[in-house]
Amino acid sequence: MRSAFHTGMPIDLLVELPAGLVQPGATVSVSAWSPSAVISSTGEVVVLLDDGLHADGQANDGLFGGRYTSPAEPGTYRFVASVDAVSADGEPVVRRMETFVFLTAEVLITPQVFLPIVTTEQP
Repeated sequence: MRSAFHTGMPIDLLVELPAGLVQPGATVSVSAWSPSAVISSTGEVVVLLDDGLHADGQANDGLFGGRYTSPAEPGTYRFVASVDAVSADGEPVVRRMETFVFLTAEVLITPQVFLPIVTTEQP
């Protein structure tokens, strides 16, 4: 995983689901807020897919990928991953994870952001 992030370059977003949540119909998305975005807004939503075509490894392996293509300004970006799935016993599961990434104005190579999802059960 890259430790430096730069404006003007897309950011690959990755979310890996635990084995018990890798079910057909699971939806994964990431909302992104730029430094100047209003936090009360919904942010720019990137839908992540597990199809083997979005820097996500093999299709249906539980690793979901997508690309955030709008990092135009330097500063701190907020990313919130959302997972809606069904557990192996048929219970609905909703997970959220938040991370912050600082982007500089320097341009190098395409980075990746890995967003692990908490696996503890929530009521």
